[in-house]
Parts: sequence; structure tokens; C-alpha cells
Amino acid sequence: MKLKFSATTLLLLLSISVSAQSSKPLETLHVRGGLPNFYSKAINTKDSLTVVYFGGSITHAPGYREYSTQWLNQNICNGRIRSINAAIPGTGSDLGVFRLADDVLMHKPDLVFVEFAVNDRKTDSTTITNSMEGIVRQIKNQNINADICFVYTICDDSMLEFELKNELPVSIKQMEKVAQHYGIPTINYGVDVIRLLNADKLIFRAKADSTYGDKIIFTIDGVHPTIDQGHKVYEKTFIENFPKLNISKKRQPKGLPNALSAGNYENVHIYSPKVANNHGFRSANYKRDAKSFMKTFPDMIYSVSPKDSIVFNFKGTKIGVYDIIGPFGTNIAVSVDGGDFKNFARFDEWCSYTRVGFALFDDLEDKEHRVVIKIGDKVENKLATLGRRKPNIEYFEDIEQDCLYIGKILVVGQIK
Repeated sequence: MKLKFSATTLLLLLSISVSAQSSKPLETLHVRGGLPNFYSKAINTKDSLTVVYFGGSITHAPGYREYSTQWLNQNICNGRIRSINAAIPGTGSDLGVFRLADDVLMHKPDLVFVEFAVNDRKTDSTTITNSMEGIVRQIKNQNINADICFVYTICDDSMLEFELKNELPVSIKQMEKVAQHYGIPTINYGVDVIRLLNADKLIFRAKADSTYGDKIIFTIDGVHPTIDQGHKVYEKTFIENFPKLNISKKRQPKGLPNALSAGNYENVHIYSPKVANNHGFRSANYKRDAKSFMKTFPDMIYSVSPKDSIVFNFKGTKIGVYDIIGPFGTNIAVSVDGGDFKNFARFDEWCSYTRVGFALFDDLEDKEHRVVIKIGDKVENKLATLGRRKPNIEYFEDIEQDCLYIGKILVVGQIK
């Protein structure tokens, strides 16, 4: 007997199907290939193990990173963990893929935790996929036996809305594609947060001067978990799930699988500005704004004049700068292959203080290019941009000046 359905009926059935899928609870853990090499070394040898925590401000804080290191030392590694904090607040995978060599690979890690879901939440999907795949391939190219685990934290931006509906936020969806392709385990810390929130046991964004009885105060600002309560939720999730990643060591792959994207950021390089031809930029060694950043950027240069420029040739698809920004911030102007200069902002609402920043410019055809960089157009009405943060300006007089700092040059490809 043949069944006939009207268009309305089919749409209703599809709607029910989609609703059922979205109502399915999110999974905290995807084991995939597990962490066989880490566990094998921890259990079968007396060697020290290097664990690198790679992420943004949530990882940089003395919270889940320190709690998980302590648990690993006490329960698996007998104090043999060498923990490396390779997190930089306010940065995502798009900068992470460039700084990986200096901040992660130089330590020759046995295990790398990668945490960028929150800071990638406003990054476009292609950049996330290319960056995360580039991170994985660089780690594995150095040591095919190094294990990787993606960890997903949560904030009350769109991420909370998605997970309350049992849907993965966009950044996590893209990361899961990479994890699935390479067999990388993932731990979604947000799942237990949502469970506690739905059970009315947790306040996601609490007021600093209020009390909430025995409820967990997860954050004050909606992003950064409180050290003594919010990060403890992450710790509990870690302790419950990490032992499940101890799976039998399978035959090791001879190499990496084919890339998901031919445009992934595996072939990235980070250069001193000294590689460029310098026409007027000066050393930032003596500049007050740059003083505390010279360890990261020992060759940092600066300019206050649009007559100054740096020029270099490269073969590849993308360039950018790794810099510092603050009240003195301005625009950076970039010309490629003799084209018109295009401005990119190096000042934002958070520039009441000086901090590390970066900017990646437009995608280019994969060929040789000639690049000219100089200070861009003046930023108008900085105080309006800062808004409610303007009373907290670090050096108020800096608002009146425009200064462009360049700490390093970022390239997908190679400078010639």
C-alpha cells in the first residue's frame, strides 16, 4: 500500500523531526581517538610530561588550568606534569595559529589543550576552520604522537542562547568538523553549566554586590568564570570526563590525513619587522607604551607620520600584523601590489589601556605580492568609541596622539 502525504503534512513531519533533534541534550564528551600517547607515557614510563594550555583569558586565569594540572599530577602522573600557560587574553585561533610555534611547539608538548570557542564566537566560519586545522597540522607535523584535546567554554553572548536550545554555537560547530576529521577528543564544559542553570543551581551572570544563597555564581561579567565557583564547575567536568580518554593505543598513523581545506593555515610564518625595508619607522625600545611588551616584541617599531612606511615581498594568501594597541591607537593603511591604501582599525572600545593585538588583512591570490604598510587615517572622536570606559583611560594624553606599533609581521606563506 502506498502512502500519500500532502505538502503540509510533510512540512509538519520535518518540523517535528528538527525539533526532536534540537531537543536532544548536547554531549559533554566526544572520545574519538582519545589520548593514547599521553596515557601510555604517563602510565608506562617515569618521564615528565609537558602539557600546554593554549587559549584565551579563560585559560589564562588561575582556574580550570591549574585545577586540572593538579588533578593530573595527583591522579595520573605522580607530580611529573610540566604545565605551560600559553594563553593570551582576548585572542582566538586566528592569532593562535601564528603564535603556535613560539608559544607551544617550542616546549615539545605531549598534550595540548586548545580553548578558543569563546573568543572565536564572532569569527567567520572559514577562518575558524582554517585556523584550527592549521593548529592541528602544525602540532602533528612536529610530533605525530603529540595528543590534542579541544575544550569548549561558554559565555552569555549567543553561545548561551544556542546551548540552552541544545544546539552547538557556530564556533564549536566549526571546531567539531576539524576534531571529527582528525579524531581529536573534545570536552564541552558548557553542557554542565547549562544543566546547573536549568536546575536553578547556578547564576550565570551575577551582580557583584548581591547574594544568591547556595547557588553557584558562575560569572560576574558573563564571560569569565569566578575562580572559586565558576572554574570549579569546569574542574568537575574535567575530572568526570578526562579518564574516559584513556583508550587502547591503536596503530599510529604514518602521517596526517588529507586536509579538510586546501586553504588551511598550516603554512604560516611570523617575522620580525626587520625583514621589511624600513622607511622611517623607529625602534620602540624607549617608548613608554611599549616597555612592558618588548619581551614579546623585541624588534618592535613605531610610526607617527604617514610619510613612514615598511615594504616587503611575500608569496602566499594573507598578511597581518601582531602589535600593541591602546589610547594612542589609530588606523593601519595597507597597499598590495601597487593598489590603493586600505585602512584597518587599530583602535576599539577596549583601548582605554594598552594591550597586545593583531590584525589580519584581506585574502589574496596565492602568488607573489608586494606590500606597503604605513600609519592610516586619523581616528575621529576616540572618546565616543570608548564610551563608558573613558574614565578608565590609562594615559589620557595619549588620546590626542596617533601612533602605530608593529611588533611582528604575520604571513600565510613566506616573505621573500
